[in-house]
Amino acid sequence: MEETATSNAEVENKENPRLKQMLIAEFNLHRGNLNAAYESYLSLAQQQSDITAIRRASDIAVAMNNLFLIEQASKLWLTLERDNKRPYQLNYAIQINYHKDKAALALLQKAINNQVSIDFIHDEINKNVRKEDQIETIKKGLNQLKPLFTDNIEIDIALARIDFLEGNFKGALAKSKILKAKIGGDNFGVESYLILAFSQNQDDQLKDAIQSLEEALSVHKNNLRLLTPLLNFLVLDQQVEKSKKYYLNTDLAPEGTVQLALNYISQLVENHHPELALNLLTRLDYQITGLADQFYYLEANALALLDRKEEGITLLLKTTGPLKLSATEQAAVWLYELDDESRINPIVMSRLSELQNLDMVLNICFLHEDEGRLDLADQLLSSALDIYINANSLRYKRALLADQRGFWLETEKELKYLVSLEPQNPQYLNALGYTLLQYTQRYTEAMQLIEKAYQINADDPAIIDSLGWGHFLLGNSEQAIFYLKKAWNLLKDPEIGAHFGEALWPKHPEQANLIWLQALDNEQNHDRLKDTIQRLNPTFNYPKPTPNPPLYTDIAQEQIP
Repeated sequence: MEETATSNAEVENKENPRLKQMLIAEFNLHRGNLNAAYESYLSLAQQQSDITAIRRASDIAVAMNNLFLIEQASKLWLTLERDNKRPYQLNYAIQINYHKDKAALALLQKAINNQVSIDFIHDEINKNVRKEDQIETIKKGLNQLKPLFTDNIEIDIALARIDFLEGNFKGALAKSKILKAKIGGDNFGVESYLILAFSQNQDDQLKDAIQSLEEALSVHKNNLRLLTPLLNFLVLDQQVEKSKKYYLNTDLAPEGTVQLALNYISQLVENHHPELALNLLTRLDYQITGLADQFYYLEANALALLDRKEEGITLLLKTTGPLKLSATEQAAVWLYELDDESRINPIVMSRLSELQNLDMVLNICFLHEDEGRLDLADQLLSSALDIYINANSLRYKRALLADQRGFWLETEKELKYLVSLEPQNPQYLNALGYTLLQYTQRYTEAMQLIEKAYQINADDPAIIDSLGWGHFLLGNSEQAIFYLKKAWNLLKDPEIGAHFGEALWPKHPEQANLIWLQALDNEQNHDRLKDTIQRLNPTFNYPKPTPNPPLYTDIAQEQIP
């Protein structure tokens, strides 16, 4: 029986070459030889116009992420099956990737003429949302396509979306209103409603944005993407009770309910409604949500707004996951506010469960420094090093801290030890060399260390500054100014500014004053900078303090619906 079956298969293969080639392709595919499988399927599609084969070839090309093969397969597929959206989508993505706006335009025209939906352009926009050149290619093609197909709503939706992404909220708003009037609110999609509402909000039409989202929810009931911004906008508009009613009357799947709760309660805390936030949090079983840490953190911050920081600290210390670091740092900040900073280090050490938590130690050290408690910073570093003896980042920090505390000999000792462990580490070499420049006359030894660091990393402004300062101390004025200017151009650091200004002062006092003014713009209370200015130019005209400018935020990117 077995011999007969084999014989029949051989006959069938000879009589059916398609089956033979399909079996070869499948064999190569299962063996993991994707290139051979692709070539077999492509060859079969070319020879016999086999649609199944070209679909398989296209899938393999996508799995390989080979753009050339995807383009090759999709072009052949389009010749075999003109009314299937998939080959258009694959080929369009390639044209956009290569910025071929004319080819992309021709492809969309062909799709529309063959009665194929071009809604795949939205996926392409989403995929390239952070890529300006690709978005510009999409936009250029759609603007050329619009006069040819004035009734195609996918083009209108996409252009409104692109306007929004580019921060042209008025343009997005105008296009969205026209589209909504054209197709009616009942046919307006979730994405389009979001673009309309977010554009209204950015155009200072908050109440209109709320109305648009409420209308959207009457069409797309219990939609999380619509509910989330609606509750946020209601809170911003001081319609807190109304937002609460929406929240309590939603009918979402459990995962959606949790996500809505997290976002809504965050907004309540951020906008100083701690009582309502705490009330809603009592309705949640944190452990069941799978986001216990996030809810502990929210509850703690709500309690802090009510001057119940001690209770908040207890909750923060329950966190165990990714929020552990932030929660510990927040607890430390509150302990300083409660004048109970002596509790901080034991708390940190009790939560130092693994090597990756060393960032926690460093961050708390920076907090101690900012609060002027260098003793606590040193104690924390010493305690952590007792456990993690080989934590060089902590040892390096302790070396620098010893300098700040006036124990530069300890700094030198620690840095020498670190250099012995990592003789090619430019940071350690530079720190040791600079320490010797500051506190000793061992300039030759110091410069050897700094020059070695410079050879390893010639782009580090701290190393370049040390090199320039060393030349200044050695009396090499021109070389000092050369390196200090280079460091200053890379980083407007107040200490670099102090050094650069001092090197300029003997021959170029006016330039020195300008450098110091620039340095003071960045930091007005830097001790070394102020001491340098006072020592060299006691009559220096200090600028008046200016408030910090508002931080720039890319609203178009942050508010993507």
